[in-house]
Amino acid sequence: MRLNAISSCRKMHNSPMNFAFSKTSEKSGNYDFSQSNGISSVASNAIRSLVLPSISFGEANQIQSAEEINAVLEKEYGIKSTLSNPTAAKYFLNSVEDFVKFNEKDMFKGLTLSDGKPINGKFYDVIANPYEENFEIEFWDKINEKILERKAHVDFVKGKTSSDNPKYMFYMLLGRFLAFKQNSEEYMYSSTLDLRALIELGLRMGSDACEDVSSYNANYIATKMCKVPTTKVMDNTYEDLEGPFLNFPETEKLKLLKGIQHSFSSTKEAHEYLKKYKIEAIFPTVEIANLAVGAIEDYIKVNNNKKMFEGLQIVYDTTQNGWTGATRTNLKKGVVSFNTACIDWKNADKSAERGYNSNFHPSNNPKETFYHELAHWLHQRNNPINFHSIGDNYWIMSLIPLKFSSKYPDVYKLRKNFAKVSNYATTNPIEFVAEYITGRMNGQTYPKHIDELFEKFYNGTEQIKDAKGKTKTVIAKGEYPLKFPKAE
Repeated sequence: MRLNAISSCRKMHNSPMNFAFSKTSEKSGNYDFSQSNGISSVASNAIRSLVLPSISFGEANQIQSAEEINAVLEKEYGIKSTLSNPTAAKYFLNSVEDFVKFNEKDMFKGLTLSDGKPINGKFYDVIANPYEENFEIEFWDKINEKILERKAHVDFVKGKTSSDNPKYMFYMLLGRFLAFKQNSEEYMYSSTLDLRALIELGLRMGSDACEDVSSYNANYIATKMCKVPTTKVMDNTYEDLEGPFLNFPETEKLKLLKGIQHSFSSTKEAHEYLKKYKIEAIFPTVEIANLAVGAIEDYIKVNNNKKMFEGLQIVYDTTQNGWTGATRTNLKKGVVSFNTACIDWKNADKSAERGYNSNFHPSNNPKETFYHELAHWLHQRNNPINFHSIGDNYWIMSLIPLKFSSKYPDVYKLRKNFAKVSNYATTNPIEFVAEYITGRMNGQTYPKHIDELFEKFYNGTEQIKDAKGKTKTVIAKGEYPLKFPKAE
């Protein structure tokens, strides 16, 4: 059985900043958005500190020819290889060594590697024959390190993978072989359309993970080998899908930046305290007051700006069944409103941890709710016209379930990038901005193209004329540029 190969790199285009959706039609499958219960949970959570790693090649570094590497692959690891390209052979050998370092030496015994002839620029093909227990990877014989690095970068920026490490593709292919050895063909290639959990988590590791069970497991393995953090819900899904039991390299855990802490004796004390920043607040409990004031002062401290929240009003509303948050109507009035009944504020730390582990939010900080709502307030003040324009143009995005996203390519493209931050960030660009800021306030970092996407949506864009009189689009200058803390 052949799996679809990964296509070659194509020219990248920036995500469009403005688009509007028409109402349902035959092209959208007659889906009634008014009946939707909201966005399907999409893959998420923050991808932290993904700087292109330096690649060390163990034994492969000392070998020059493909023939010598093939001999090592067969003698040491039981892999039959006839690869003629030394670059491809070196990457495969090094990737095998990375796995073996944490697992069994003969884990890839029976794998076959051979040259592939590219069709339409494809990089590889996989031939899996369950009857003969044969698994062969045909890899493009015209490859070099620059091409691999370029492909890794483009795939990552397009939201296809979870890392820009050039070894990602090799880890994934080896992961497919491990999944093939363990599971039946029928189960391996089960469609993700029948497995909601895979669809919802797929974007977190890149859109390629949404293809089938084997693809999810292979991308999960590659993600772990690249030391990209995964959350508990992703780990549990991998186990539920009977992914191969493997030991992986350690991944740095998400650090909790505590920031400024308060222990007010009463809500009145907190109300009076905030007046020095010209903020009017009404807190129903001391627990909420401590978290909200701490979040405010974290922003003020890192930005060295005591006036950044002047005019803010904080109120609460228990008449709603769900979180009311910083609604656009209230934000125009300078008001952040919230419902005190939806969160167990006395155990806000546990609530934040659950939100992070379930992929829903990018931070495990108990102040994350207030970072998020205050971020909306700052976004609206930074560029009100842009903020409300985004709300008008993208409002229906939150009503399109993931399985319908393919009918709206612009939506899907944005979601693949927003998912690098969190599940909730995929709802629309306004939530992406707030979730991005929330993650950064807890010391997280994101890939450069995600930073740039944040700047575009936070500041908006404007048309200017260059020295030759040509009009070009540039990122506008906002009123409230933000600084963020560094991870401790």
